[in-house]
Amino acid sequence: MAEYKTKITSKITSKIINKIIRKLMNFQKLVKLSYSMLDLPDSKYKHFSFILSKNKILSVGYNLGFKSHPLAKQYGYRFNAIHSELKAIQNFPYPPANLSKCKIVNIRIMANNNLGMSRPCFYCSKLLNDFNLTEIWYTNRQGKFEKYYDNL
Repeated sequence: MAEYKTKITSKITSKIINKIIRKLMNFQKLVKLSYSMLDLPDSKYKHFSFILSKNKILSVGYNLGFKSHPLAKQYGYRFNAIHSELKAIQNFPYPPANLSKCKIVNIRIMANNNLGMSRPCFYCSKLLNDFNLTEIWYTNRQGKFEKYYDNL
């Protein structure tokens, strides 16, 4: 009986480990893609947001410091600037209700080319919460990915 439990436990553990490895590999692809788009944001802040469904990229957004949008004003963004999360939602090719089946991954590339903190700001948190995204991931100060739990 104990041997049977050990086999089941090791099977479950290996499935969990494989799932984590697949997620990390997908995040690394997003990091590479972010580096390839480094020249796109026309501001000194290089934030990229990816909306994913079943690990397929459905939308990409990056910050636009000198643009505005009615949603930016509605959510109270400072200077009505467009953050990468808002831009990714703007670029989403399906009805907004479908966002509830998606997750978002935020990546920041700092001036020294290291990954930096890309946790959603207060306004983006409200926005993402209102659109009911299933998961929010972001790069932290150490360049690692963290899951955001505050508003979910």
